[in-house]
Amino acid sequence: MTARRAVRRPLRPAPCWPAPRTFRSVAAPVAEGVLVVQPEAGTFKAYDAACPHQGVRVGAPRDGVITCPAHNSTFSPGDGARLGGPATKGLTEIPVRVDGTTIVRA
Repeated sequence: MTARRAVRRPLRPAPCWPAPRTFRSVAAPVAEGVLVVQPEAGTFKAYDAACPHQGVRVGAPRDGVITCPAHNSTFSPGDGARLGGPATKGLTEIPVRVDGTTIVRA
């Protein structure tokens, strides 16, 4: 088996903005298939945007919940955990960090 080298590249330049009081506008689709949320000031989390149920892309958080438009599986923006619906597990987290004003893969 050949070991793969991790490539550290920016997801896409994304400004770090102050955390709003709700999850309504914290999501940024900074790369194809990646959803980034800011659950609190200075803390960013990224998730694979494919719903674990059937791979449909989930939407940005609304009213504190990430929802899959296909079958209404719901997930927590804070940790990606499954809240309800046909999905049997939560969203897959993608490690990220803030580098200046850019969010990059950790």
